[in-house]
Amino acid sequence: MRQPRLKMEEGAPVAFYHCVSRVVDRNFVLGDLEKEYFVKLMRGYEAYCGVRVLTFCIMTNHFHVLVEVPQRPRPEFLPPDSDLVKLVKIADCSYGATTLKRRFAQLRRDCRHK
Repeated sequence: MRQPRLKMEEGAPVAFYHCVSRVVDRNFVLGDLEKEYFVKLMRGYEAYCGVRVLTFCIMTNHFHVLVEVPQRPRPEFLPPDSDLVKLVKIADCSYGATTLKRRFAQLRRDCRHK
């Protein structure tokens, strides 16, 4: 039987999470090239999300990641849009930095016109 998830206690400075994911139908599809690309994506999202991957293991049909997650910043300390766009560029995410910059600008214009 599955155990309930434990989450960071309120006010804790940091939390640690063991994340596991399996390939659909448990197929063996993660070869050397796929694993290499997975690590590239993982490191990019690590930079973007502000978490730290402490260790990981990628198997042919699943992976394990141990992540250190800092306390969520209060809303008044959230980074400005320009910093988020820089993080997207660093992360080389599938959602492009130019697209994100345009979307932020559009959302700001929409908010001012309400």
